[in-house]
Amino acid sequence: MENPFDIINARFDNLERMLGLLLFNQPVAPPKASEPELTVGVPEALVILGISRETLYKRIASIPHIKKHNRLRFYKSKLIEYMNGPVEESEPSILKYKRRKR
Repeated sequence: MENPFDIINARFDNLERMLGLLLFNQPVAPPKASEPELTVGVPEALVILGISRETLYKRIASIPHIKKHNRLRFYKSKLIEYMNGPVEESEPSILKYKRRKR
């Protein structure tokens, strides 16, 4: 099933091209088709990283990941980068912050 936001983005891109043609009489180059980045689950990540499930969950704050439908998913390319050296995080992980006790 295709993501509805991808469909909406494709339609907006098409509208931009049409407006560019109408307003500026210049064709706007269509965007290059990019291959979606491959995500893997926990079992595949364990194989790529060569660690146990327990170690993965202990180090999850430092391993680049996303949560999708309450499941951990990993971008394969980011896991390989993580294996090759330290990764600078672009956004803070929510798992780093501890809950305050009231």
